[in-house]
Amino acid sequence: MFPNAPIYPNTFFPDNIRNYYGFRIGMGMILSHMFFSSGERLFLALAVALSYLKGIAPIITRELRANCTNYRTTKDLRTVQNLLIAYRSLEVYHKVSMEFLSVSLIPIETAVVQLILTCNFILIRHGAKLSSIPLTLALFWSVLFLGFWTVFLNVCGLFLKHSEGTIRSWKRLTFKDPMDAKIFARFRKSCRPMKVGQGDYYTIKRLTVLTFLRGIIRGTFRVMLTLPSNF
Repeated sequence: MFPNAPIYPNTFFPDNIRNYYGFRIGMGMILSHMFFSSGERLFLALAVALSYLKGIAPIITRELRANCTNYRTTKDLRTVQNLLIAYRSLEVYHKVSMEFLSVSLIPIETAVVQLILTCNFILIRHGAKLSSIPLTLALFWSVLFLGFWTVFLNVCGLFLKHSEGTIRSWKRLTFKDPMDAKIFARFRKSCRPMKVGQGDYYTIKRLTVLTFLRGIIRGTFRVMLTLPSNF
């Protein structure tokens, strides 16, 4: 239990300091504030990102896609003149939004990975010494953040997949004017699928979630390899 359980960082301090009553109260307040504030910011970032994707996804996966059966907009949107303007406008909107949202992607993923690996280390190394409450807490944090980031990566990967499918679907559009067909063919080749990521060096794809899970499994096994032989 607090403050002597290995799950808490105050175990790094000497016994004469961490057993002081005032130190326990202060450390408890700091840890409580850090836990609730970090959890609030992480889930707020997730809620904002998922809300944004939920709002923009139907436009890409349905309204701008060719030969769908459940449109909620007029067919005039999918003419050459309007579709070009609509997609470019949406592309600019998504780019500006990603410049704001993507700044926190890599730091959040780094924090999530380190938190999961730390919890796994505590469970493996000190699981036999922990009481039921800190043991449950460490397991809860590990499963919670693993599921949190897995869902987010999966949603972003699906977003990229549907964006690519929308651009490919434009091959099935028919035009009465050959010039319109020629213009739109060049426009289609110039379009890049919308994605979630940090610039051009980090893009969340369908396989990104598998890479993330592989990193967690590899890191956990490396933790096990660092344990002493008589553990």
